[in-house]
Amino acid sequence: MWKKKLIKSSGMLFLYKKPQIVNIWMHNTFIPLDIIFIDKNKKVSSIKVGKPLSRKIISSDKKVIAVLELPQNCSKKISLNIGDKLDWIYLKFSKKKTYHCLSYDKD
Repeated sequence: MWKKKLIKSSGMLFLYKKPQIVNIWMHNTFIPLDIIFIDKNKKVSSIKVGKPLSRKIISSDKKVIAVLELPQNCSKKISLNIGDKLDWIYLKFSKKKTYHCLSYDKD
């Protein structure tokens, strides 16, 4: 929220402790986004479009463990499709911050 631009393929990964239906909205988000829902097997379960400043709820079609938000059309540019597997690792650089790195495998 509140960002006016993202650099190239920068995005945000939201992780959930247990699989759940996730509902998000684009209120106070100024950038059009691809919303990628990721299931418990770390596979893309759906890809939806988030429209700037919309209050419309965007929901996962089934329970997920993560949501990846990327600039709109980024998923098309990298040929990301439903069923593709994504993965991430936790990188700790300090006691205060944890960073997540994402990797992508085509099945």
